[in-house]
Amino acid sequence: RMVHSPRTLVLLAAATFLAILSPVTQAADVRSGESIVIAAKETIADDLYVFGKSITIDGTVEGDVIAFGEQITINGTVQGDVMAGGQAIT
Repeated sequence: RMVHSPRTLVLLAAATFLAILSPVTQAADVRSGESIVIAAKETIADDLYVFGKSITIDGTVEGDVIAFGEQITINGTVQGDVMAGGQAIT
């Protein structure tokens, strides 16, 4: 029986998602890494696809947010829809 860590599963889901939606992501802001922060004064005038261990959105996203990570925190404004997968989403 093969056991995968939550981080491995999140990264696999993110890679699969990007592969499926690659034509869509060309018109979006895509960010990945250990820790991603969208600053309070930052505005993203498009959809945001973000993948990482720690994701914090304090700014404004004028489109949709797709986020996969361990800790996802949205304190800012998202004008579109939010789809998120993680251990803790606030």
